[in-house]
Parts: sequence; C-alpha cells; structure tokens
Amino acid sequence: MVSRSHDLAWPRALGASAIQLAALLSLIKLGTF
Repeated sequence: MVSRSHDLAWPRALGASAIQLAALLSLIKLGTF
C-alpha cells in the first residue's frame, strides 16, 4: 500500500529538481553571455 504522503512527496521533489535545473541553466547562460 502506498501512503498519500508518499504520493504527494514525488511532485514536490520533481518541482524542486526542475527549479534547480532551471536555475543552473540560467546561471550557465548568464555566465556564457
């Protein structure tokens, strides 16, 4: 059985990782330019 908290944890982790990736890409773009 999967708990609801576990189901809600995945979207948060994916969102956080996506934000981190976006921040890294923006920093790299600013660094190159």
